[in-house]
Amino acid sequence: MSNCVLVVEDEGDIRELIVFTLRHHGFEVVEADSAEEAWIRAAQHHPSVMILDVLLPDMDGFSLCEMFRRIPETTKSPILMLTACATIQARSIAQNCGATDFMTKPFSPRELVARVQRLLDRDAELAA
Repeated sequence: MSNCVLVVEDEGDIRELIVFTLRHHGFEVVEADSAEEAWIRAAQHHPSVMILDVLLPDMDGFSLCEMFRRIPETTKSPILMLTACATIQARSIAQNCGATDFMTKPFSPRELVARVQRLLDRDAELAA
């Protein structure tokens, strides 16, 4: 699916803000509030970009990112880690587990949209 974004965030208010913002800018959005649900949604929708929170109720987002990197359907899909963990160590772990980009909370909705679009554009260029 072109421009499909999987948003994995367990905090309802934050997830709603992200989903609203992305849909307002023309993206198709699939949402999940846990790693288990994200896994199911990714298999169903083959997202173009995934936004993962680090602190999920059933698994950390770093481990989920590593799992997505191991399966053919999502191995090359850009992954944006969106987290309150603003440490250098968190950035390093995100990079080592295969994340494409890293953004901290609180975040600017405008910047989030720009980063998702940049990931989609980058992915399209690599595919060409």
